Amino acid sequence: MPEKIQKKKRHYFSEDFNVKERSGLKSVLEDMLSKDFKDISELEDYLRQSSELGEIIEEEMESFAPKVRGILEGSAPLSEKIEQFVDTYTHLLLKTPDLPIFVVSEMRMEAGRFLTLSGFREMYRSETFFQQVTEASQEKVDPRQLYTSMVSLLVYPFVMQPVLRSVYDLTTEEDFRQFVEKRKPMIVDATLSMLRGEG
Repeated sequence: MPEKIQKKKRHYFSEDFNVKERSGLKSVLEDMLSKDFKDISELEDYLRQSSELGEIIEEEMESFAPKVRGILEGSAPLSEKIEQFVDTYTHLLLKTPDLPIFVVSEMRMEAGRFLTLSGFREMYRSETFFQQVTEASQEKVDPRQLYTSMVSLLVYPFVMQPVLRSVYDLTTEEDFRQFVEKRKPMIVDATLSMLRGEG
């Protein structure tokens, strides 16, 4: 049984998971029900107690963080680094589009667990990137504020995915992907504007 559950949860995070399947954790758990569990509540208890769902999230985050950290700590000029960051972050989120909402949900219950993950804390306080922002803005822009705003612009569509899909008629995976891709230059421009003190 644990092997079946593991496979289902990995499928949930994959980019092959279709729109109809993505109706929330409840539907995933219902799909995982079998004769070994009397009802959905028993399965939910099993997953929570075994921390298997948390382990999947942790694996995804530990794979995600070093890629982001590598860009922030790199030697590229700041404007180029921002473009690379936005492009890479978007690509990683499109590969696991439901990861942000799961992370937010899990952090509400156990935030400390994520702070211990490899590279997670460092992903939010890159000395190299922060120093570049400080120098480029002549100390007029708080690097923490700029970074938080940039990440927020990237993550928001994924957290609000069900609403955006409905309101903007993004009925297919491709519709949503194009919508997100078109945001990339806008996010870069917005971040650079903040850097110049225009935002």
